[in-house]
Amino acid sequence: MKKIYLGLFIIAVAVTASVIYFNLSQKEAPRECFRLPKESYLLGSVTFSDGEARLLGAEPENGKQVKRIAGTYIVVLDQHFLTVEIYTLGTRTLLKKETYKVTDLKYKYPVGFTIWVEQDATTAEVIFVPWI
Repeated sequence: MKKIYLGLFIIAVAVTASVIYFNLSQKEAPRECFRLPKESYLLGSVTFSDGEARLLGAEPENGKQVKRIAGTYIVVLDQHFLTVEIYTLGTRTLLKKETYKVTDLKYKYPVGFTIWVEQDATTAEVIFVPWI
């Protein structure tokens, strides 16, 4: 009976040692870098009615129309320029600032357009979607 217990003990030790050796001998796979996918954000719409541009949902501020979205985006529209400021996600560091002439936008999008931003951790792109 003692021989059976001794045999089972030796087998258990051998299996445990094999499992430990197998786990320690495997190398970790190198970590890969992944880019966060770009996310799309709706910033607002600009319409050209009665000959002047209007930023929908904006608040008047010093003669300009200003719209702030979630502390990450600021859209400013005055008589001559549309400015889109994009800040990095999670911080208040300016990532990108783009300025457009209102006359060019009115010529290209006579009815109006919607402003979208595609942004990931390091890049951002402003997209205008025309109204039909």
